[in-house]
Amino acid sequence: MMNSLKIMLAKTELSANITSKNNHIAIVGFGVSGLLTFLNIVKNYQKSSENLTIHIFEKSQFFPKGIAYSTKNINHLLNVPAYLMGVVDEDREDFFKWLISKGYNYKKNDFVPRQIFGIYLEDLLKLALKIADEKNISYQFLNKEISEIAIKDKHYLIDEDTYNYCIIAVGVRLKNKSKNFWHVDIKKYLHEKEIHISGCGLTAFDAAISLRDLNYEGVIFMHSRSGKMPQVHKIIDSSKKINPPLSIEDTALPLSLIFRKFVKNCKNSTDWRPCFDAIRPLTQDFWSKLNTEKKKRFTRHCIRLWNIHRHRCPESEFAAITKMIDLGKLVLVKKRSDAENVIDCTGFDYGFRSKLINNLIENGIVKFDDLELGIVSQYDNFYVIGGLNFGSIFEITAAPDIALQALKISRHVI
Repeated sequence: MMNSLKIMLAKTELSANITSKNNHIAIVGFGVSGLLTFLNIVKNYQKSSENLTIHIFEKSQFFPKGIAYSTKNINHLLNVPAYLMGVVDEDREDFFKWLISKGYNYKKNDFVPRQIFGIYLEDLLKLALKIADEKNISYQFLNKEISEIAIKDKHYLIDEDTYNYCIIAVGVRLKNKSKNFWHVDIKKYLHEKEIHISGCGLTAFDAAISLRDLNYEGVIFMHSRSGKMPQVHKIIDSSKKINPPLSIEDTALPLSLIFRKFVKNCKNSTDWRPCFDAIRPLTQDFWSKLNTEKKKRFTRHCIRLWNIHRHRCPESEFAAITKMIDLGKLVLVKKRSDAENVIDCTGFDYGFRSKLINNLIENGIVKFDDLELGIVSQYDNFYVIGGLNFGSIFEITAAPDIALQALKISRHVI
């Protein structure tokens, strides 16, 4: 298992000089987005093409598979069935095929532990390195955090090296990092009679499951403004074609009518889940055609309701949470927590600022989107992949969505 970028550093030595026959690419960040970008670039590269050099900048010394996929808890499950989690060559079943090849005893509709998906990503990294070596692609992993990128004649300067293309794959930040579930040591709370969690979504479920697995004996209070939990998954016969509840033309309607039509069509369906999911292939185009005011109103008034239906919970996990509620071990509270040692499970801060983002703005390489919930490239050879596109693309945090974006980027740079 390849965990450390130091191992890869030892494998690669290259010249950083740019020539007219050298396509020099920088990937800044190497979580899921960076990995899938790298994989797609080396897969699409043809040996007859110009020489290819790739520099990958990552502040962690280890391959950061993303917070969700780095969990060590076997009871933290994917919230998408195995057969839909593939990220290779637009093959949604690639992950399920990998499970079978590795001897795992899972069915297509099973919700697999995220820890296992993390192992799958590690295998994809090995595959990418193997392909790069076979094609004599020069690559180097640089263990450092990048805070400045300059531009000159549509080329990008990073630490005095010049790049024809640059891909920003740094991901988004979590809210309230010092108290966030993924960063705090929850074992230090086990002696307390009460533990308070801010948020009521899937991350809050992860926290509750973790505390249960640590045999916490007190009461967990889960706080949110809505008091609504994520909806539960239900496996439906997928062979029957379901029409989307909205069309692209509906973007011209007032937001209230868009909402009513969406809800009506979902309710009139045999089960609302496949009808809701049928909009997914259209979501990015639909979002891009909404005007700024509709987008702002949606993020203010509809996003929580969208999230609890869009990001559903596996039945086994939902049953575990329900059991904790029935036993009085978990209490839902419809208000914000004022507890001093609250564990934050409220999700991502899409509108965060950093030295790198501020630098890119100052240099005119990117700009903030209309909602200031991400950034947008101003050049056709500079790319932003993953969650930093939230304001402009919306549905771009799931691994399969990121995989499609990585595939498109790779076709542009090769």
